[in-house]
Amino acid sequence: MPVLADEAVVPSEHDVEAACQALTQLDAAKSSGETFVMATSKSGVQFELSEGAFSLLVKILSEMAKGNGIMVVPIHAELTTQQAADFLNVSRPFLIGLLERGEIGFRTVGRHRRVRLEDIVNYKKQIEERRLQSLDDLAAQAQELNMGYGA
Repeated sequence: MPVLADEAVVPSEHDVEAACQALTQLDAAKSSGETFVMATSKSGVQFELSEGAFSLLVKILSEMAKGNGIMVVPIHAELTTQQAADFLNVSRPFLIGLLERGEIGFRTVGRHRRVRLEDIVNYKKQIEERRLQSLDDLAAQAQELNMGYGA
């Protein structure tokens, strides 16, 4: 399985097929009412996955089945400004502006800024909430003006 810098995993065709098969089997187990999952290693060692670990495994397999690369990062991890910009899908200069305006917290290590992943995730959630609120406001305004969007 090819691995990129920062331990991102990009699935091969074989990985995509294996992820699809695993998801099919996990869905069958879930629909049969099983409440836990036993995993078995190649050497025969069995272990039970917690509900949280199972949920994370399903998310990882779902992305792999789509052919998407995966990187598991602890929420308390610190990112470089480029990594944070990539996560938000913005340019690095735009991110620097957000940091300098205090919209996202950061710390300085030497001359370099480090941004906590948790702060980036929280910022992204806030932006999404604002976006949804704006859409709701626009829909309400359109209904008030009888623009044909009403029920």
